[in-house]
Amino acid sequence: MPGPVPSSPSNRDYRPGFAAAMMLKDLLLAREAAAAAGLDLPLGSAAAAAYDTFVKEGQGGLDFSAIVKRIRGDTEVRS
Repeated sequence: MPGPVPSSPSNRDYRPGFAAAMMLKDLLLAREAAAAAGLDLPLGSAAAAAYDTFVKEGQGGLDFSAIVKRIRGDTEVRS
């Protein structure tokens, strides 16, 4: 959330630090590794689905934390 830490992405309009598209890639790799180990990661799968939608909406270039705007229901998430 904006405020306490000047360098936080929320204080920089969610400009990329670690892009949402990269978070999606990592979540998919984690899901793949878990499946290979016979594990089910329901929360990881839910997160990957949320990031997949976010990236498909054209928000993959934003910082991964910008997804909080979508979760809060903000309709004006911009790249």
